[in-house]
Amino acid sequence: MSTSPQKPVPPKDTLDLGEPYCGACGHRLTGLVDSTRCPECGRPIIEVVTRAGKLGKRYRSQTTMFGLPLVDIAIGATHSETRGTARGVFAIGDYARGLVAVGNSARGVVAIGGRAIGVFSVGGMAFGLVSAWGGISVGAIAAGGLVLGLIGFGGMCAAMVATGGVCIGLYAAGGAPILVLQDVAASMGSPGEVFSKVEWFTGPGNPFRMWRYFLQPNAVTAGLPIAAAVVIGLMAFVRHSLTQRTTPTP
Repeated sequence: MSTSPQKPVPPKDTLDLGEPYCGACGHRLTGLVDSTRCPECGRPIIEVVTRAGKLGKRYRSQTTMFGLPLVDIAIGATHSETRGTARGVFAIGDYARGLVAVGNSARGVVAIGGRAIGVFSVGGMAFGLVSAWGGISVGAIAAGGLVLGLIGFGGMCAAMVATGGVCIGLYAAGGAPILVLQDVAASMGSPGEVFSKVEWFTGPGNPFRMWRYFLQPNAVTAGLPIAAAVVIGLMAFVRHSLTQRTTPTP
């Protein structure tokens, strides 16, 4: 009993850049609007659609740490995936999950991306357990455009200690400060005392003009993830060096 050979994938020079085709059988999918399956092989288009000249990148290191590869890269579509999901100590991909994760959607100890969730986060939308820095930032220490946190600096900021443009908080200083729960704030100390305790974040000077001094808050929230990534990188380097020493030479 014979079986017909699988149709080869079209060579890239026969397709326009970005033209869609089926990654399983090679059938062109240009102009296909009335079907959810490839007309040639019948597989779901969402699983097999590939674009000429835009195949994704995949790389995974052999060395591991904490059960994860030191480096995992998964960017773009392949014949079997429409998006790349990377999982590693250093993960880079469309969806990145790792100790240091970089991607459109990133989750990790250090998360950098369009949507970043982690202990230290940087991104368009950043959610950080310790620090967050981005367009929309939510974290214990946060800086960015729209900020929500315990200590915050931003164009619009709501925090226990808030500095920036329009600020709402127990203690607020900036272009348009708005103080709330003043009875609670009074029990915590005078504004001068409170702001003197957070000068490491707000910077030195008159706390009620902090909107003029934006460098230090951004440096703190950007520096924390960098420092954490360096520490993780050193751990990974040591692990890789030990693995190389213990690997027998063929």
